Amino acid sequence: MKSFFIRFKDSFSKYKEHDERWKYLVLGSLVSFISLFAFLSIIEDYFENGGNYAIDKVAIDFVKSIETPLLNKIVYIITILGNSSSVIIITILGALFLIHKNLKSEALFLVLNILGVWLLNEALKAFFKRNRPDIRIIEVHGYSLPSGHAMIFMTLAIIASYLILIHLKGMPIRWVFSTLLIMLAIAIGLSRVYLRVHYLSDVLAGWSAGAFWSALNIVFHRYSYYRKSAKHF
Repeated sequence: MKSFFIRFKDSFSKYKEHDERWKYLVLGSLVSFISLFAFLSIIEDYFENGGNYAIDKVAIDFVKSIETPLLNKIVYIITILGNSSSVIIITILGALFLIHKNLKSEALFLVLNILGVWLLNEALKAFFKRNRPDIRIIEVHGYSLPSGHAMIFMTLAIIASYLILIHLKGMPIRWVFSTLLIMLAIAIGLSRVYLRVHYLSDVLAGWSAGAFWSALNIVFHRYSYYRKSAKHF
Protein backbone atom coordinates (compact mmCIF):
# COMPACT_ATOMS: atom_id res chain seq x y z
CA MET A 1 0.00 0.00 0.00
CA LYS A 2 2.84 2.37 0.89
CA SER A 3 4.55 1.75 -2.45
CA PHE A 4 1.25 2.50 -4.22
CA PHE A 5 1.00 5.91 -2.60
CA ILE A 6 4.65 6.62 -3.42
CA ARG A 7 4.06 5.76 -7.09
CA PHE A 8 0.88 7.83 -7.12
CA LYS A 9 2.68 10.80 -5.61
CA ASP A 10 5.47 10.54 -8.16
CA SER A 11 3.02 10.22 -11.05
CA PHE A 12 0.97 13.17 -9.86
CA SER A 13 4.08 15.30 -9.39
CA LYS A 14 5.05 14.51 -12.97
CA TYR A 15 1.55 15.38 -14.13
CA LYS A 16 1.69 18.78 -12.39
CA GLU A 17 4.92 19.57 -14.22
CA HIS A 18 3.15 19.31 -17.59
CA ASP A 19 -0.24 20.84 -16.77
CA GLU A 20 -0.37 24.25 -15.14
CA ARG A 21 -4.13 23.81 -14.72
CA TRP A 22 -3.81 20.57 -12.77
CA LYS A 23 -6.25 21.85 -10.14
CA TYR A 24 -9.10 21.38 -12.61
CA LEU A 25 -8.27 17.69 -12.85
CA VAL A 26 -8.34 17.38 -9.06
CA LEU A 27 -11.58 19.36 -8.77
CA GLY A 28 -13.13 17.43 -11.63
CA SER A 29 -12.25 14.14 -9.98
CA LEU A 30 -13.83 15.22 -6.68
CA VAL A 31 -16.98 16.60 -8.32
CA SER A 32 -17.44 13.51 -10.49
CA PHE A 33 -17.14 11.22 -7.46
CA ILE A 34 -19.48 13.26 -5.25
CA SER A 35 -22.08 13.78 -7.98
CA LEU A 36 -22.05 10.09 -8.95
CA PHE A 37 -22.59 9.17 -5.31
CA ALA A 38 -25.49 11.65 -5.10
CA PHE A 39 -27.08 10.31 -8.29
CA LEU A 40 -26.79 6.68 -7.20
CA SER A 41 -28.28 7.55 -3.79
CA ILE A 42 -31.32 9.09 -5.48
CA ILE A 43 -31.70 6.11 -7.78
CA GLU A 44 -31.34 3.65 -4.89
CA ASP A 45 -34.19 5.37 -3.07
CA TYR A 46 -36.21 5.35 -6.28
CA PHE A 47 -36.03 1.57 -6.55
CA GLU A 48 -36.55 1.02 -2.83
CA ASN A 49 -39.50 3.38 -2.41
CA GLY A 50 -41.01 3.22 -5.87
CA GLY A 51 -40.35 6.89 -6.48
CA ASN A 52 -42.29 8.06 -3.41
CA TYR A 53 -39.89 10.69 -2.09
CA ALA A 54 -41.14 12.74 0.85
CA ILE A 55 -39.14 15.68 -0.47
CA ASP A 56 -41.19 15.68 -3.67
CA LYS A 57 -44.46 16.23 -1.83
CA VAL A 58 -42.92 18.97 0.30
CA ALA A 59 -41.60 20.73 -2.81
CA ILE A 60 -44.91 20.54 -4.67
CA ASP A 61 -46.86 21.81 -1.67
CA PHE A 62 -44.42 24.70 -1.34
CA VAL A 63 -44.57 25.84 -4.97
CA LYS A 64 -48.36 25.66 -4.84
CA SER A 65 -48.32 28.00 -1.84
CA ILE A 66 -46.27 30.67 -3.65
CA GLU A 67 -47.89 30.40 -7.06
CA THR A 68 -49.11 33.64 -8.64
CA PRO A 69 -49.92 34.62 -12.25
CA LEU A 70 -46.91 36.97 -12.38
CA LEU A 71 -44.53 34.35 -10.99
CA ASN A 72 -45.89 31.84 -13.50
CA LYS A 73 -44.83 34.13 -16.36
CA ILE A 74 -41.37 34.76 -14.87
CA VAL A 75 -40.70 31.08 -14.25
CA TYR A 76 -41.94 30.18 -17.72
CA ILE A 77 -39.39 32.57 -19.25
CA ILE A 78 -36.64 30.99 -17.14
CA THR A 79 -37.60 27.47 -18.18
CA ILE A 80 -37.56 28.45 -21.88
CA LEU A 81 -33.83 29.14 -21.52
CA GLY A 82 -33.37 25.44 -20.82
CA ASN A 83 -35.43 24.23 -23.79
CA SER A 84 -33.71 22.19 -26.48
CA SER A 85 -33.82 25.06 -29.00
CA SER A 86 -32.20 27.46 -26.52
CA VAL A 87 -29.47 24.96 -25.63
CA ILE A 88 -28.75 24.33 -29.31
CA ILE A 89 -28.47 28.06 -30.04
CA ILE A 90 -26.22 28.70 -27.02
CA THR A 91 -24.01 25.72 -27.89
CA ILE A 92 -23.65 26.76 -31.54
CA LEU A 93 -22.83 30.36 -30.59
CA GLY A 94 -20.31 29.14 -28.02
CA ALA A 95 -18.69 26.81 -30.56
CA LEU A 96 -18.51 29.54 -33.21
CA PHE A 97 -16.89 31.90 -30.71
CA LEU A 98 -14.28 29.27 -29.82
CA ILE A 99 -13.58 28.61 -33.49
CA HIS A 100 -13.20 32.36 -34.03
CA LYS A 101 -10.61 32.36 -31.23
CA ASN A 102 -8.79 29.50 -32.99
CA LEU A 103 -9.88 27.00 -30.33
CA LYS A 104 -11.36 24.37 -32.63
CA SER A 105 -10.64 21.45 -30.30
CA GLU A 106 -12.40 23.28 -27.45
CA ALA A 107 -15.40 23.93 -29.72
CA LEU A 108 -15.58 20.22 -30.50
CA PHE A 109 -15.24 19.43 -26.79
CA LEU A 110 -18.23 21.68 -26.02
CA VAL A 111 -20.44 20.28 -28.79
CA LEU A 112 -19.64 16.63 -28.05
CA ASN A 113 -20.35 17.11 -24.35
CA ILE A 114 -23.79 18.60 -24.99
CA LEU A 115 -24.65 15.96 -27.59
CA GLY A 116 -23.40 13.20 -25.30
CA VAL A 117 -25.32 14.33 -22.22
CA TRP A 118 -28.43 14.75 -24.36
CA LEU A 119 -28.25 11.13 -25.51
CA LEU A 120 -27.46 9.97 -21.97
CA ASN A 121 -30.50 11.78 -20.61
CA GLU A 122 -32.77 10.16 -23.19
CA ALA A 123 -31.31 6.74 -22.35
CA LEU A 124 -31.83 7.24 -18.60
CA LYS A 125 -35.42 8.40 -19.08
CA ALA A 126 -36.17 5.38 -21.24
CA PHE A 127 -34.65 3.12 -18.58
CA PHE A 128 -36.47 4.52 -15.53
CA LYS A 129 -39.76 5.38 -17.31
CA ARG A 130 -40.98 7.56 -14.46
CA ASN A 131 -44.19 9.43 -15.18
CA ARG A 132 -44.39 13.17 -14.65
CA PRO A 133 -46.55 14.78 -11.94
CA ASP A 134 -50.27 14.57 -12.73
CA ILE A 135 -51.13 18.26 -12.29
CA ARG A 136 -48.92 20.52 -14.43
CA ILE A 137 -48.98 24.23 -15.22
CA ILE A 138 -47.69 23.60 -18.74
CA GLU A 139 -48.09 20.55 -20.94
CA VAL A 140 -45.01 18.50 -21.78
CA HIS A 141 -44.37 14.98 -22.99
CA GLY A 142 -41.94 12.20 -22.23
CA TYR A 143 -40.66 10.61 -19.05
CA SER A 144 -39.59 12.47 -15.94
CA LEU A 145 -36.40 11.00 -14.43
CA PRO A 146 -33.92 12.64 -14.67
CA SER A 147 -34.93 16.16 -15.69
CA GLY A 148 -33.48 16.94 -19.11
CA HIS A 149 -33.53 20.69 -18.51
CA ALA A 150 -31.62 20.29 -15.24
CA MET A 151 -29.15 17.71 -16.54
CA ILE A 152 -28.31 19.24 -19.92
CA PHE A 153 -28.11 22.87 -18.84
CA MET A 154 -26.01 21.99 -15.80
CA THR A 155 -23.59 20.27 -18.16
CA LEU A 156 -23.60 23.30 -20.45
CA ALA A 157 -23.00 25.63 -17.50
CA ILE A 158 -20.10 23.60 -16.07
CA ILE A 159 -18.36 22.98 -19.41
CA ALA A 160 -18.80 26.61 -20.47
CA SER A 161 -17.56 27.82 -17.07
CA TYR A 162 -14.52 25.56 -17.34
CA LEU A 163 -13.65 26.91 -20.79
CA ILE A 164 -14.19 30.49 -19.63
CA LEU A 165 -11.96 30.03 -16.60
CA ILE A 166 -9.05 28.44 -18.45
CA HIS A 167 -9.06 30.78 -21.45
CA LEU A 168 -10.00 34.17 -20.00
CA LYS A 169 -6.90 34.45 -17.87
CA GLY A 170 -6.43 37.52 -15.73
CA MET A 171 -10.01 38.68 -16.22
CA PRO A 172 -11.94 38.82 -12.92
CA ILE A 173 -15.21 38.98 -14.87
CA ARG A 174 -14.71 35.33 -15.83
CA TRP A 175 -15.80 34.38 -12.31
CA VAL A 176 -18.94 36.50 -12.73
CA PHE A 177 -19.82 34.74 -15.99
CA SER A 178 -19.19 31.31 -14.49
CA THR A 179 -21.23 32.04 -11.36
CA LEU A 180 -24.15 33.39 -13.39
CA LEU A 181 -24.15 30.29 -15.59
CA ILE A 182 -24.31 27.94 -12.59
CA MET A 183 -27.02 30.07 -10.96
CA LEU A 184 -29.02 29.98 -14.20
CA ALA A 185 -28.68 26.19 -14.34
CA ILE A 186 -30.06 25.99 -10.79
CA ALA A 187 -32.90 28.38 -11.61
CA ILE A 188 -33.86 26.39 -14.70
CA GLY A 189 -33.97 23.18 -12.69
CA LEU A 190 -36.14 24.76 -9.99
CA SER A 191 -38.45 26.20 -12.65
CA ARG A 192 -39.33 22.63 -13.68
CA VAL A 193 -40.48 21.89 -10.14
CA TYR A 194 -42.49 25.11 -9.94
CA LEU A 195 -44.24 24.30 -13.22
CA ARG A 196 -44.88 20.78 -11.88
CA VAL A 197 -43.47 19.10 -14.96
CA HIS A 198 -40.84 17.41 -12.78
CA TYR A 199 -40.49 16.21 -9.22
CA LEU A 200 -37.70 17.74 -7.17
CA SER A 201 -35.98 14.34 -7.13
CA ASP A 202 -35.95 14.42 -10.96
CA VAL A 203 -34.15 17.75 -10.87
CA LEU A 204 -31.68 16.64 -8.19
CA ALA A 205 -30.92 13.54 -10.25
CA GLY A 206 -30.51 15.72 -13.35
CA TRP A 207 -28.12 18.11 -11.63
CA SER A 208 -26.00 15.30 -10.18
CA ALA A 209 -25.90 13.35 -13.47
CA GLY A 210 -25.00 16.50 -15.41
CA ALA A 211 -22.29 17.40 -12.91
CA PHE A 212 -20.88 13.87 -13.09
CA TRP A 213 -20.84 13.85 -16.89
CA SER A 214 -19.20 17.26 -17.26
CA ALA A 215 -16.70 16.82 -14.42
CA LEU A 216 -15.59 13.43 -15.74
CA ASN A 217 -15.08 14.87 -19.22
CA ILE A 218 -13.08 17.75 -17.76
CA VAL A 219 -10.80 15.16 -16.14
CA PHE A 220 -10.37 13.43 -19.51
CA HIS A 221 -9.75 16.81 -21.14
CA ARG A 222 -7.00 17.73 -18.69
CA TYR A 223 -5.39 14.29 -18.97
CA SER A 224 -5.47 14.53 -22.77
CA TYR A 225 -3.72 17.90 -22.50
CA TYR A 226 -1.12 16.32 -20.22
CA ARG A 227 -0.43 13.47 -22.67
CA LYS A 228 0.10 15.93 -25.51
CA SER A 229 2.26 18.21 -23.41
CA ALA A 230 4.41 15.39 -22.04
CA LYS A 231 5.25 14.18 -25.55
CA HIS A 232 7.11 17.42 -26.24
CA PHE A 233 9.62 16.68 -23.46
